[in-house]
Amino acid sequence: MNEQLHSLSRELAEVGRLVDDDDVISVVERMVRRAVRTIPGCEHATVTVEVAPGKLETVAGGEIAALAHHPDEPRPWEGPILDAIRYREPRRVEDAETEQRWAGFAERMRSAGFRSCLALPLPAFRRPSVGCTLFSSRPNQFTEHVMDLVMLFALHAGTTFDNAALYDDSRRLVDHLHAALATRDLIGQAKGLLMRHYSCDSDDAFDRLRHASQHHNVKLRHLAAELVEAQEQGRLEPVLNRWFATGEEPSGAAAAT
Repeated sequence: MNEQLHSLSRELAEVGRLVDDDDVISVVERMVRRAVRTIPGCEHATVTVEVAPGKLETVAGGEIAALAHHPDEPRPWEGPILDAIRYREPRRVEDAETEQRWAGFAERMRSAGFRSCLALPLPAFRRPSVGCTLFSSRPNQFTEHVMDLVMLFALHAGTTFDNAALYDDSRRLVDHLHAALATRDLIGQAKGLLMRHYSCDSDDAFDRLRHASQHHNVKLRHLAAELVEAQEQGRLEPVLNRWFATGEEPSGAAAAT
């Protein structure tokens, strides 16, 4: 358990250092992926934000539609995610087969293949309210034997949100999240182009993008847009030479083959 605590602490501290105002969504998603890897039994995690009074949006882990909140819903559906954010208290489902609270939520869990979950309010001091929910396909998973890991994750995650200037107020967060969601696919396409050209993996491709962005003092999203447009116009090679043929390799990036 001590090694798991140290491992999660190191990984989440690294996530906090990666906060970038061009790609907050990617930071949050990386955070939940690391939690899934580290917390025993956790197979899926979501991060949900109160974007307005009575409006929730799942900004990470929303690929499982049954467990994701959307701000265009007339009202958030009842469940531990809503309660954890609303009352700032943890909520736990021991077994979806026997859960009687929150009409319809147990069915949502079962349809997604999960039996137990733990919803936590992240201890961030700034608004808006943020919650993280962990899911497992096994019943009675999130008991006391994993709570040290879970609470460490919640503390680090809350600090990450507090340290981001984008979360100073709800309106600023909502605007940025929507912009980040709109450009996420664009950055993913640019990463794919670099992965093919340099025969590198996804993390190395993102490192190259970030390094070029910082080296040339250009916004990450603008650089990604130019790469995708160049590919569509059949002039990718000169654009790559312009931004990436600097003779410098980002730390950890694989050499081109």
